[in-house]
Amino acid sequence: FYTTKKDGMGMGLSISRSIIEAHGGRIVPSLVEGGGMLFTVKLPVLKEAQP
Repeated sequence: FYTTKKDGMGMGLSISRSIIEAHGGRIVPSLVEGGGMLFTVKLPVLKEAQP
């Protein structure tokens, strides 16, 4: 893990990814023009409740 923050652990994105994947989703990284990153979270939609 890597961080530039004095008190950070650099684990935020890793933990987020684990939670998202545990729910059947995914996280998609994209470069932003001019610098930076955009992370899109995609989660499945429950169409009808299960009894």
